[in-house]
Amino acid sequence: MRVWLPALRVGTGTDTFTVRLAEALREQGIEVSLQWFPASWEYLPWRGRVRPPPGCDLVHANTWHATAFAADLPLVTTVHICVHDPLLSAYRTGAQKVYHRCWIKAQEQAALQRSAAVTMVSRYTRARVIEAFGTFLEPKSQVIHNWVDTEVFTPSVSPRDEHRPFRLLFVGNPSLRKGFDLLPGLMRRLGDEFELLYTEGHADGPGQRMAPANMRAVPRLSDENLMAKLYRDCDALLFPSRLEGFGYATLEAQACGLPVIAFDTSSTPEIVINGETGMLLALDDVDGLERACRRLQADRPFRRRLSQAARQNAEAVFRKEDLVARYIEVYRKASRGQGQGDEQVS
Repeated sequence: MRVWLPALRVGTGTDTFTVRLAEALREQGIEVSLQWFPASWEYLPWRGRVRPPPGCDLVHANTWHATAFAADLPLVTTVHICVHDPLLSAYRTGAQKVYHRCWIKAQEQAALQRSAAVTMVSRYTRARVIEAFGTFLEPKSQVIHNWVDTEVFTPSVSPRDEHRPFRLLFVGNPSLRKGFDLLPGLMRRLGDEFELLYTEGHADGPGQRMAPANMRAVPRLSDENLMAKLYRDCDALLFPSRLEGFGYATLEAQACGLPVIAFDTSSTPEIVINGETGMLLALDDVDGLERACRRLQADRPFRRRLSQAARQNAEAVFRKEDLVARYIEVYRKASRGQGQGDEQVS
């Protein structure tokens, strides 16, 4: 079997997903033709359909641009986040709302109708997509969570005490949806006993220019080995995202043995187990964030227990080989013209 993966470079987790999927499929003996196209193709699919490389049996693409690459082959699509989720409205600009409603929804509707199979990266995303587009998706859609390479994202070789000051990490764009606006105030409360490293975003986020001295920006890292080292150099992941399709950072952190402090919302509870691999709090509960940070700093046995369980969760539930095998099964059924029944939804 040879799979064509046409993708647009957009600088988000969808790029990460595509690269990891291509590598994992090749490890399983699947031939993959990965082709990158400019992000502008999202706006100009009328350039004409692109022909797949010779010998391909199936197309796997993002729903936003799949219609430009559908060709005459069986089509599998993946939804990473449902931008038509009503809860996302508060975190979109007016222009984004119009663009998503008047352009993207039509593109996705056509792609979903055309798809032989549809995968979603979380149960939360699947539910929102079915609400937005209809129950016709139920028999041909299923959830396949994302994964990380647990041989790259690993805990420190030898146990060590926490950093002084206690080192928190934020990974993601400094946006309102990611909850970055809460961090300057939180770090002022925590004071000098804590520090926060945060990855630089595409642009300044809410509160970024007024960040206190115990917040320090670090460059965005595309190399997975360097990213894993960054996780290992910290004591806990602070993930105050208000809405996630999946949330790669929560899984990467757990694979590296970091407890996660996050909000109990959207897809995050599918990845982080409250009280076992991290601490889940009510949405926008800054007091709870402060208490959770202080507890992890003060209660070393609790932190170590969460750290060990976090690694075990990443290895057991999000095992790459198991999840890739499910994609291969989807491809095989799609190429034979078989649907994906609800019994396969995880």
